[in-house]
Parts: sequence; structure tokens; C-alpha cells
Amino acid sequence: MTDTSQLEDAVLATGFHYDRKTLVANNLANFTSMILDVRGLRRAGAAAIDLAYVAAGRLGGFWEPYLSA
Repeated sequence: MTDTSQLEDAVLATGFHYDRKTLVANNLANFTSMILDVRGLRRAGAAAIDLAYVAAGRLGGFWEPYLSA
């Protein structure tokens, strides 16, 4: 967990479903909304890495619609 308590100081990560061009809820609206409210937003391309970074305290959070095991 990071020491960041304010969203505006957080660095977050997100991902996009492979079918993002045909999905109505393709995460683009969330991405553009969040980019203005956080310190930084990353897209590494691997949810497992992003989740590990959150667990290690390197990222403040992660979200990705349609993610499954």
C-alpha cells in the first residue's frame, strides 16, 4: 500500500479489453475522466503486473473492466 491518501496524489493503472473497439463500455470514458483527477495514469499491458505493483505499493490502484481470471 502506498502512503498516498488523496486521489490527486495517486498514480493509477488501467487496462483495456481486447475487444475495446466494439464494446460500448470500453473504459475510454473512465480513462479520460480519471486522467484529470490523479497524478499519473499508466497502462503497462499486463493486469498481473499492475496488480502486483499495487500490492507492492508502487501504484495507488488499478482497474480494468471485463477482466477475468
